[in-house]
Amino acid sequence: MTSLGPRRRLVVRLCLALGLLVPATFVGEAYVTRGSDTGAFDVTASVGDRIAAPANGTTVITTQTVGKEVDFVQRSGDSPGELLAIDPNGTLSYYDNRYYSYWDVDPEPGTSATVLYVASEFRTRPHCGEAKSCFVNHIETANLSTGERTTLYSQTVRSEPSIRWHDVDRVGPDTFLVADIHLDRVFVINVTSGLVEWGWEVQSDYDVNEGGEFPTDWTHLNDVELLDDGRVMVGLRNQDTVAFVDPETGLDESWSLGSNDDYDVLNEQHNPDYIPAERGGPAVLVSDSDNHRIVEYQRVDGQWEQSWVWTGSGVNWPRDADRLPNGHTLVTDTNSNRVVEVNRAGDVVWEVSLTRPYEAERFETGDESATGNSAASLGLESRVDGDGGPAAPESLTGRLAASPVYQAVLFVLPWWMGIRQVLALLAAVAFALVWLGLEFSWSDRRLPRPPSLGGDRSRQ
Repeated sequence: MTSLGPRRRLVVRLCLALGLLVPATFVGEAYVTRGSDTGAFDVTASVGDRIAAPANGTTVITTQTVGKEVDFVQRSGDSPGELLAIDPNGTLSYYDNRYYSYWDVDPEPGTSATVLYVASEFRTRPHCGEAKSCFVNHIETANLSTGERTTLYSQTVRSEPSIRWHDVDRVGPDTFLVADIHLDRVFVINVTSGLVEWGWEVQSDYDVNEGGEFPTDWTHLNDVELLDDGRVMVGLRNQDTVAFVDPETGLDESWSLGSNDDYDVLNEQHNPDYIPAERGGPAVLVSDSDNHRIVEYQRVDGQWEQSWVWTGSGVNWPRDADRLPNGHTLVTDTNSNRVVEVNRAGDVVWEVSLTRPYEAERFETGDESATGNSAASLGLESRVDGDGGPAAPESLTGRLAASPVYQAVLFVLPWWMGIRQVLALLAAVAFALVWLGLEFSWSDRRLPRPPSLGGDRSRQ
């Protein structure tokens, strides 16, 4: 290449320019058309705007911010954390984005419009003592009709990614069951007295050498649920396990669903829902996130057996699934930036697009899958094709999209960038580097020779 004449160098430059322009144009087009083609939720939408098709009830959704500090969000242009409600007619009826991220949200029993949620607030000095920044975990209620908010409990923690509570459930008038992702424990807090009334430390039953990095993100404990029989179901994401804990006797290993690195069963799951025997269980409906599927396991003869799965080309890192009373399943498909309702046949019958949703609830149907039946009792057939979204796992781009590295990168990229945009961007960078290298080789410049460490001995 260094011996090419001026005319041939011009041809090479034109080819490289074309090679750089095509993928750059592809990425640019995705950016310019991001508001309409991707269907991502427009944060400028106002209460009263119609943002979805009609549905069978009010849908309440939480989303999370990505990035360690608020100024990251401002620089990247991404959405803030959001708590929103969509009326049955598809109208945005409630919207709040005051906090950094919103996580678990549950309808408050005995109310017509109030939800309980846990949220993370990012703060800086002087609210964090001597630290530059911190997070505050808030347990709050909000009336979706009046907008009235009530803070029930708050706790300030360090500014670290895996430190923000993801799930809190009310277990009494003043008591709440907390999934403490930071300290790898489950505990019951009395918000009136401030006292911890019960707790279970994961380390008492699990090896710190299995799971995530200890102690920074060992379990990524992201879900907790008090069952009717008094046991506590716990989601240990980094152990690929749903655990069952008796408050008196501790971990019941015979009931554990999944095990560390057994990815055929679970792969870094989120938000398991327990379905009891009276509704066709015992069964557990799980968002099997890194397997990009929704899966259900039925308890049969003292063992867990897979009874239903829904996945396909449109599913990309889901983090919540609720079984509705009509047999449909409400799915929060995080990296496809959507919440969908799937009917008994596995078809998407309702959908709303928004940036990185975490959890969704159909308000009138109760907390999570509280009024839904098991797949086995409903006779649901598994569906593994799907529609829309990222490429199918069988394709090259599908395999890349399913890789943990890509999922980690995708989580911090702008929401409008999918696997094809990432590959196009990498291609553009490759063409640019080749061009730069050729231009350097064609120039008269040479890298400077490093000076002798010993200096010029003739002058000594």
